[in-house]
Amino acid sequence: ALASDELQDRLAVISGLLARGANPNASRELISTINPRTGDEAASLELVRLLVKGGADVNRVYDWHGNKDNTFTALEFAEMHGRQAI
Repeated sequence: ALASDELQDRLAVISGLLARGANPNASRELISTINPRTGDEAASLELVRLLVKGGADVNRVYDWHGNKDNTFTALEFAEMHGRQAI
């Protein structure tokens, strides 16, 4: 789980990047944030809100590690991993 200081640092970095025009859809940051291994659900939800407010596309279709036959959206990924609040 992300510690409070680590969460605040990550929020500050992402917020700063978005404020400077970074594209939240340029990487898999939204999926990484939802992944249960990256922190507790409350911390992930805060980061997801920031990314979505910054323009992250929740309907973007991702592939599973390059497998174009196995695709999902961020919302589907959250559901697959039991992240109900997201």
